[in-house]
Amino acid sequence: MADDENELPNGRVDFHGKPPGPLPKEKPLDWPAFTPAASAPRRRSSGWFCHRPTHAAWLDKSAPHFHALLLICLATGSRPEAVKQLQWTQVDFDDDLLHLNPEEREQTSKRRPVVKMPPSLIAYLRQLPRESDFVVSFRGKPVDRYYTALGESRRRAGLDGRVNLYSPRHTVARWLRKERVPFEEVAGQLGHRVAGFAITEIYAAYSPDYQALATAGIERLLQAIAVHSQSCQFLVQRGARPAGHVGVCASRLDAIGLHEASGPR
Repeated sequence: MADDENELPNGRVDFHGKPPGPLPKEKPLDWPAFTPAASAPRRRSSGWFCHRPTHAAWLDKSAPHFHALLLICLATGSRPEAVKQLQWTQVDFDDDLLHLNPEEREQTSKRRPVVKMPPSLIAYLRQLPRESDFVVSFRGKPVDRYYTALGESRRRAGLDGRVNLYSPRHTVARWLRKERVPFEEVAGQLGHRVAGFAITEIYAAYSPDYQALATAGIERLLQAIAVHSQSCQFLVQRGARPAGHVGVCASRLDAIGLHEASGPR
């Protein structure tokens, strides 16, 4: 018996004295359609790292205009777009500087720095024919698209399809860190901003030791590639022993005196 006269045996309460009806069927909850959470987008690699013999084989199997594009990317660590648009007016042989950002271009997040040219790059540019106002040209015209030459050179050299013109940039960055080049110089070479360092000072590039350690490290990289490359044998310096890493920080005075190795102007 229920204690309350309005309480029914099934636990329901009838306030009107009517017999209780059957319990209503429970309706299923209206859940929203399940949508799996979107995973964070994976960062796509912008080019595979390549070892020195791989870069040498790639250079040897490249067409002349692509050879120039590839070698300048290796000698600067620059993005291919900056090298593709490089003009002879941006090459300063007097101070061994390469102004990767033309005067009329406003700097963007993909900053184009002023870099010191290593001796091998100076020698290479001096023997390069000037077919147009642009350093890299094809049949007297600037190179607008290079994908055909890229694909052909990769195929001839037997390289993976993920190797592209960002691969030299990765190679330079990794090499410089192995050479114990200070982080701020590596960042400056690649065009990355570093808080607390005045690497972008307008006259900093004219300092005798500007990017000295990074430039010395890149010269060693170019020599290490040249000894494996038939097309770059003329860049190999007599007595050069580029195998392995010595750490350019251990020879800072030699690094600062790089301009003396660039030969007659």
